[in-house]
Amino acid sequence: MEFKKLSAGTIYKHLTIGALIGSLPVGLLFGISSMFDMSSIKLNETPVIGVMALVV
Repeated sequence: MEFKKLSAGTIYKHLTIGALIGSLPVGLLFGISSMFDMSSIKLNETPVIGVMALVV
């Protein structure tokens, strides 16, 4: 078997992609549910609802 040498840039790229794949669906779910007044996102102990919930 042959293995390629991994550079630091490749490792960081894979970690970033993995973190985005894991957190993006959860963030979108919380943002969409907040648009419908479910108050799942709080900013400074204040519920964020509407389109601003997708931005936060």
